[in-house]
Amino acid sequence: MSVSIDTVYQRVLGILNKEQRGYVTPQEFNLFANQAQLDLFEQYFYDINQFGRMPGNDTEYSDMLDLLNKKIAVFEKQSGLTYDLANSNFPLPTDMYRLGTVIYTNVTTRDLYPSPTQPANFQTSDPTIYRQTINSDIEAERINGNDFLYINLSPLTKPKNSLPVYVSKNGTINVYGDTELTSGVKCNYIRKPAKVQQSLRFAAVRCANNVGAEAVRQLLQMDQ
Repeated sequence: MSVSIDTVYQRVLGILNKEQRGYVTPQEFNLFANQAQLDLFEQYFYDINQFGRMPGNDTEYSDMLDLLNKKIAVFEKQSGLTYDLANSNFPLPTDMYRLGTVIYTNVTTRDLYPSPTQPANFQTSDPTIYRQTINSDIEAERINGNDFLYINLSPLTKPKNSLPVYVSKNGTINVYGDTELTSGVKCNYIRKPAKVQQSLRFAAVRCANNVGAEAVRQLLQMDQ
């Protein structure tokens, strides 16, 4: 459904005028609309927790847990992370609301004899053997900073590239395998809703080119 931010604003003004509650400026409207949007968005996570404790149903359109997950799915994203050499960590995306899965792409090689079913990436010094590169996406386990000190001491629990872990702190993460990892890391996360932004001009706004209209469209979609 397409909607203009100006349409929503004019309807708010109409309600205020009808009930004689005064006038709301575009700046005030932006504050109220963004707060209302965030309240609705945050409530979905509490609702998922609540409905997750109840038995679901097989009805296609009335399983509340399924409906809530579909609404939040609009905000799911995946992003590659770039290591910050100055601060020795991976900064998380600035539009992140909640962090999901941290993934490390583990790169290994294997030697094999070439065949039609086993293509090789490059040849070794032995002309009869080829070496194949294998990229495997592995979920990193989240641990506390204090736990990492103890886990890293034991050869049995020490992180490996095939069993990575990560520590989260102040909007950044550190990922550990055989050593601290500085590349090949990405994450799944829930992004924040786009901000509502009503222009000072009351002309109609094109939804396709307006961030505020996109935010309202998301808000209406979440609440349907």
